[in-house]
Amino acid sequence: MFKNINNQKGASIYFALDILAIMMAIVVGISSVIVVQLSNIKEAGDSVIAFYAADTGIERTLWEKRNNNPDPGFSADFFDEDLNIVASYYTTVNTSTTDPTCSATYYCIESIGKYESSDTRRGIRINR
Repeated sequence: MFKNINNQKGASIYFALDILAIMMAIVVGISSVIVVQLSNIKEAGDSVIAFYAADTGIERTLWEKRNNNPDPGFSADFFDEDLNIVASYYTTVNTSTTDPTCSATYYCIESIGKYESSDTRRGIRINR
């Protein structure tokens, strides 16, 4: 009438290992998603710095054009407190007669900003 349950020794260990394996798979999956998201967040921050460097190049070029500086392009570096280059930009100014890709009435300004530590680059082009 009653069966001997002595033949089920170790079943709880097998069950515990299955649960542990499932939990480890979930943790590894969540960890990999978090690592990718953290990397994306860092790259977004680097992109913002590169974009603002490019924007600074546009603003300087517009200021120089308003003050009748004939120099067609500019570049600059931004330094940290240890005098390491953090970001940089370089600009070019093209007139519509010298550049077939410039469809502006007067000129086109292109500025490329670069964040040095990750080599992230962002560009801005304006037409006037």
